[in-house]
Amino acid sequence: MPASLLYHTNQIDDVQVLNREYHEDKICFEAVFMPKKPICPCCGNNDPICKGKKVRKLRMAPLGNKIAILILKLHRLQCVNCLHTWWPPIPFARPKKRYTISFERFVINLVGFATIEHVAKFLKVSWSLVKNIHKTYLKQEYQNPDFKSIRYIGVDEFSVRKGHEYMTIFLNLETGEIIHAVEGKSIESAAIPAEHFSLGN
Repeated sequence: MPASLLYHTNQIDDVQVLNREYHEDKICFEAVFMPKKPICPCCGNNDPICKGKKVRKLRMAPLGNKIAILILKLHRLQCVNCLHTWWPPIPFARPKKRYTISFERFVINLVGFATIEHVAKFLKVSWSLVKNIHKTYLKQEYQNPDFKSIRYIGVDEFSVRKGHEYMTIFLNLETGEIIHAVEGKSIESAAIPAEHFSLGN
């Protein structure tokens, strides 16, 4: 049941839950990552052995009104054929991040109708964490927009931290789509490279 709960609420698979701890404001799951048929990235052998371990503490999307934490045990693998060692990639978390992809998506959904500051307070995380997740999302979604079909462009600026930090955004006025965003509000910081403006007739 616990593994099924993690899958249906946070899309976390290939784990064996070892323990659960319930606290007043959070739930902690202790689990071990068990990837299916790990393959050596060097020679393709599929019969590795364990060679070391580590623990990653990952923030998940909340469960109800409680913070959800995954304490994940990982085994470093060694190929018995070529002796290459590697850490198996985790499909539900990005490298070197302290949160799962489900938490990342949850943050993005909240930022859609609340400010970064309010989202950070609601989730009890730092303002910079929410900002970085949102910034990465915007870069992935809008770094290569199709400028050729744009006829009318609008420019707007807004404060992202009580008058101290600003963002300038460029919008397609016909669709409302953000086509470019930069930090700052000066003319220099808001300039879009000229090569972007090979607009259609």
